[in-house]
Amino acid sequence: MSEFKLSDNHSGLNVEYYNLPNNWRGAGRTIMLPNRHLTWQTIFVNDGDGTLCFRNGPLTFMGMGGWRNLPIMQNGNLLNGILSDLRPFLGNCQNINLIDSNFAPNNRANAARQSGRLGQMMAMMQVSVADFDFTGKLALLRQGRKCHAEICSSLTCQDMGGGFLPIASSSVIVNCSYGCFAPEANFASNWSSFLGVLRSRREDGQFKKWLSNYNSKLVQSRKQVSQASRPSTQSNSGGRSSILDQAIQARDKAYRDLQSSIKRSNDLNSKVAQGWCDVIRERTDMVNPYDPSQKVETNNNYHYAWVNREGEVINTDSCLFNPNTDYDFNSTEWTQIK
Repeated sequence: MSEFKLSDNHSGLNVEYYNLPNNWRGAGRTIMLPNRHLTWQTIFVNDGDGTLCFRNGPLTFMGMGGWRNLPIMQNGNLLNGILSDLRPFLGNCQNINLIDSNFAPNNRANAARQSGRLGQMMAMMQVSVADFDFTGKLALLRQGRKCHAEICSSLTCQDMGGGFLPIASSSVIVNCSYGCFAPEANFASNWSSFLGVLRSRREDGQFKKWLSNYNSKLVQSRKQVSQASRPSTQSNSGGRSSILDQAIQARDKAYRDLQSSIKRSNDLNSKVAQGWCDVIRERTDMVNPYDPSQKVETNNNYHYAWVNREGEVINTDSCLFNPNTDYDFNSTEWTQIK
């Protein structure tokens, strides 16, 4: 047995610990998402037969009109998004076929959530929350070998509002996802070993405290921006204009600082994958769809990029992220350019 530690570049702390069987190794990275939430991805490899396993941290998707209508819940987007994020590690995969899938309520979590005082408070606030578990089983050819895969996700789906409110605010939180890609003949033994790795997982107390403080400050900063963005009720039009100008300037500066922070943190985190990815990716100039005479720069360390009318670019590894539906970015229109 050996111990693997997942470290975070932002806090300088360890996120979690795992016990690995002989011939297994681990690597991981923390990721600063465009909405400034922190998540992480951990990869485990059995060097004996090339089995690849993974565990991803939390992701939140938000929108309006009911969680069932969010893009993450449509047309297999959850499974496709997970596979897309794993593409750099899986190598050459072909003939990927879905054998079986199941999306079912987590009855134990739902019962615990609805009972007692918490359930009463949610009812008063018109909050509807339901927990679900997803399982997908795949058959595929990986580097010419017949492989089997199983992917699991835990989700919390929420609608807030409705009733006397015309539109519901909705969210889907993918609490975690994990899975295993193994040669068909060895899948059962590798899956059993991987479940043992997951059971050995231990969270770092210092990091949990740091993350709690970080999220609290993030919520507070959003409240301050929201309050600053509200028009003044003063009759003096000059005073109102000044307040709005300050709010716009603060928002624009926050976007610029955020984009700079995202690039710095993800440039560091992408180095984790270099042991498995031999392709050295550079930057690419692409035509700005809003002004074909101009070009914008994208970072090839990421699979996807979005641009707005001002030529600002968001690079991301998630095929599910859409700034047009994100609270922090949807005040302007964005177009996907790769």
